[in-house]
Amino acid sequence: MEKTIFEIFIDKVAKKQYPSGIGLFAGQSGILLALESLPMPMLQDTESIAENLLDCIIEKMKTLCDTSFDQGLAGIGYVMNEIHKSKRINGDIDNILENVDAAIYRLLTNERICVPTGITNGALGYLIYLISRLDNDGHNTDSFSHSVIIESIKICLNNICNNMPSRFYNLSRDISISLLWDYPICIYLIGKLIEKDILSHKLKYLIKSWLFYFSGLIPYYNLNKLYLGSALSYIQSKLRFKELDNIIANLFYAVDIRQTEEEISRRILNINEGWPFASFVISKSVDLLPHNHIRYPELSNLKQKIDSSTGELLRRGLQNKLDLSLINGISGVLYLNSYTHLIPKKSDL
Repeated sequence: MEKTIFEIFIDKVAKKQYPSGIGLFAGQSGILLALESLPMPMLQDTESIAENLLDCIIEKMKTLCDTSFDQGLAGIGYVMNEIHKSKRINGDIDNILENVDAAIYRLLTNERICVPTGITNGALGYLIYLISRLDNDGHNTDSFSHSVIIESIKICLNNICNNMPSRFYNLSRDISISLLWDYPICIYLIGKLIEKDILSHKLKYLIKSWLFYFSGLIPYYNLNKLYLGSALSYIQSKLRFKELDNIIANLFYAVDIRQTEEEISRRILNINEGWPFASFVISKSVDLLPHNHIRYPELSNLKQKIDSSTGELLRRGLQNKLDLSLINGISGVLYLNSYTHLIPKKSDL
């Protein structure tokens, strides 16, 4: 009998067929994150495997200097924080991640280092980690760690305020499709901070000042229109700006459903730029779009069509030996599946 995608993943991890690096995007931390997202009872069955992998990562972290989100401490710290929330790690999360918080703060306050704005090794990646720290119920808001996190968030936001406006002019010229596209990630993270009432007044004003760019610059790819429209819909639930309602409606109206289907590559099966990513974006768009919007019936039909094809496409990917990594392999598909149910329940994958 053909093995399921879950069984293939668990077999490979049990045999340690993964890279030696411990980073999030292409290393062991991304695999650990996928292990934590497995459905029950698989999660219980892989407990010893996950614990061994976790011990290995913790040991190697001690000598790691890289603070980036894709390969370094920020991404690994993000995973540690997530599995602490699931009770895999016991203890005080502020003590566990104290050195990661400090390393990121030292980098951000080092005037000799110019920190980029992007996700892999820049301010947006650090914000993902820092906001995840605040999301953990075990985090003590009266601790020294909290003050370090808040100061780091302020520095990251200053970076974004200074650099994003000049980047907006590339919004309509981007000829790539990626989960790591800066604009929607940035908007989502600002929405999370507004939700937590952290610098919310300043951030609301910031978004209002950006409406000029969003009203005049339309992404080239239809999937990017949906991605940006979904992120703006999320933040609009916190803002209620009348102008933003019109921008979101126009973004979704500009989507050509037929071309959207052509943009989705059946050959690429990773969460960064392939079929799983497209499925995620379209699913979120359907969830957020008002049912009376002119594009809703077409998008809903496209979602059903994509869902019905996912099982066969993933089977093909397994036959082509899809690797284990988070961004380019099975780990990413399994992690995203825990949010959007990419993998059909009745599929023999």
